[in-house]
Amino acid sequence: MFILNHSECCGCSACYNICPKNAISMKENSEGFLYPFIDEEKCVDCGLCKKVCPILNKTNDNFKKPDCYAAMADDETRKVSSSGGAFSILANYILSQNGYICGCTFDTDELRARHIIINSKSDLSKLRGSKYVQSDIGVVYKEIRNLLDADNFVLFSGTPCQVAGLYSFLNKDYEKLLTVDILCHGVPSPKVYKKYLKELLHYDDEKVVCVNFRDKVRGWSPTLTNTTTTTTTTYSFVQVDDSYMQLFLNNISLRENCTGCKFCSTQRVGDFTIADFWGIENFDKSLNDGKGTSLVLVNNCKSRDLWNDIKNNFKVIKEVPLKYAILGNRNLYAPHRVHPKRKAFFENLDKYSLKQLVNMYLFDRYDCGIMNYWATWNYGAILTCYALQELLKNLGYTIKVINYRAKQWTNRYEFPCCKGKIDFVHKYFSLTELCQNKKDLSNLNDTFDTFIVGSDQVWSYNYYLQYLYFLDFVKNDKKKIACSASMIFEKFEQSDDVKTAIEYYMKQFDAVSVRELESVDVCKKEFDTDAECILDPVFLLDKTQYEQLINNSELEKKNYIALYVLDNNKNIEETVAKLAEKYSCSVIKMNKNESVEDWLYTIKNARFVVTDSYHGTCFSIIFEKQFISFCNSRGNSRFRSLFSMLRMSDRLFSNISSLEDIFAAINTEVDYNVVNNILNKEASKSLNWLCDALALRKNKFKQSVESRLLNILIETKQMPKGLPYIFRAKRKTKRIIRWIFRQIKIKLFMLSENTFFLK
Repeated sequence: MFILNHSECCGCSACYNICPKNAISMKENSEGFLYPFIDEEKCVDCGLCKKVCPILNKTNDNFKKPDCYAAMADDETRKVSSSGGAFSILANYILSQNGYICGCTFDTDELRARHIIINSKSDLSKLRGSKYVQSDIGVVYKEIRNLLDADNFVLFSGTPCQVAGLYSFLNKDYEKLLTVDILCHGVPSPKVYKKYLKELLHYDDEKVVCVNFRDKVRGWSPTLTNTTTTTTTTYSFVQVDDSYMQLFLNNISLRENCTGCKFCSTQRVGDFTIADFWGIENFDKSLNDGKGTSLVLVNNCKSRDLWNDIKNNFKVIKEVPLKYAILGNRNLYAPHRVHPKRKAFFENLDKYSLKQLVNMYLFDRYDCGIMNYWATWNYGAILTCYALQELLKNLGYTIKVINYRAKQWTNRYEFPCCKGKIDFVHKYFSLTELCQNKKDLSNLNDTFDTFIVGSDQVWSYNYYLQYLYFLDFVKNDKKKIACSASMIFEKFEQSDDVKTAIEYYMKQFDAVSVRELESVDVCKKEFDTDAECILDPVFLLDKTQYEQLINNSELEKKNYIALYVLDNNKNIEETVAKLAEKYSCSVIKMNKNESVEDWLYTIKNARFVVTDSYHGTCFSIIFEKQFISFCNSRGNSRFRSLFSMLRMSDRLFSNISSLEDIFAAINTEVDYNVVNNILNKEASKSLNWLCDALALRKNKFKQSVESRLLNILIETKQMPKGLPYIFRAKRKTKRIIRWIFRQIKIKLFMLSENTFFLK
């Protein structure tokens, strides 16, 4: 049986309490909110659950324009109350009539808010104060009905939907029932609050003993959120800086129906409405003494009579025009709007810490930004970026891929071959806003704590990109990591100026790893930088994640040789044709028009793969295919490094001069037990390197005088001729320093804002 739409349910538990067959249970959904679940075997279709639902059956005869008051209890009562102590005054009156109070308490054993019933002043402290989390009603509606039927006074306090749920459940007007609806901002997820508390604790045996959502030690506003534990530690945060309160106040952790709340109006559902009287000083400054002022709405004749009996129990009370209550409390006329990132927040709730989620969805800040060549629309560049992105996510980091597209790449978007790749990027990549110049990139310093460059041939210097992939736009207080960066050169042949600048930027990296073994020597010899050789990220991601991508392909092909060559070569094509004839299979010549998913499908399901592509080779190995590779003109070292490590050099060819050798390789199956054993060890080593690099504290680089001078010159693009050669000399002598000073004496006066480097 279906009660109402999931998005409308408020979780009031009226249906749960009314069901005569106990066919309804309240269970948490994936977001942590309670929803009714019906046991179809027990259900007799009596329809009571629908009849009692306050969303489906809304009736309200209360005043449309209630009486409005600003109220202050005595100072001692206000000290232990969230606002002006109005709830305590009402509760004490009912207790003086030997009545019962039903309200929300926080259970520190189960770390949840729930409604309980008390009849002693000594227990009133359990119900005082705001609890910014949805409460579990349990079966208190039934208990309240029993108390009322026994002619007891009962005060019920809860959110408007809970008050409406109680009235619907009772379906009868009880003279001795008094209800107070809390002017509700919306209810946050109990699951989010449990996560918050668990992340707050520092020790395994540490437990929460007390929570206070509104500590007024600094006054009524701003207020503190305090959590006290068994270690006698009190974790205290100003609400605007507290991750849980930030999510709550920005409406991102609210229940789905709260942003469409049916009870946001001045015609309230309870006998009384209480809240903070925010902005009361705009009416009368004397009504805000910094200790808390309650807004009290008297909503019907019954509550008006009671109000006249108890209002003298307040220290201060004053009637206020209703418009002042509306000005300070939006929910008197409309619910809060749904946060545009609410869905994404709950989808990632189990993946990241609340601090990470707050940074992502409220401040657009992320742990890591990836700088990669993906926008060249090359399958390998896209997939190595995808692999690194997913790998970092799996490790628990929040990331975005830097959406940098050099102007000279713009025309590539018009090529038909790019469509499938563009679709893949927009579907699977988490991208920043478009960056087209260094200024755009520099703005990302406010977005990321760590910048990661890699993988693929990101360290191949060219005139257009200059030092962008050496992260020249990143501030030095940010962590910089090179992950499996690749160089196409084995010996650096640029000018001394370029070499010096690259060395300068490389030395600012906190951790450097390269993809080819030869590049380790290049980094040390040419740039005086230590580097580690690790695998391309495509090898570090679990194969099942690629298979999930392949599941989106609609291809259905069998018994074929996959031919993927980037450099057109008739000899290779003729050789493959002979192979196909020999093995009685077709040839699928892969071009640049396939989608990424189809490209992966074609390699995975091939009988044999022939390629001159580095990443075509990588995925042949990942999918354990029989294959041969030809070195292409864009960097032989990457092939040699990979094949040497995996002991597969017999499958790598520089040309096709020897058909016998090629056929011999084809007739010899790759022993993937050996290959995978090596790969697993290297992958473990590579992953450990990446984890260690990410965990490193940011380096505070100590630089010599001449290095600091060089910083000024490079960053202001005013390096005098001959300086790189002098700087790179190993002798750090006074003569060299004097020479530098002479060369830049005039420029230093012109660059006065940079002279702090010299201090």
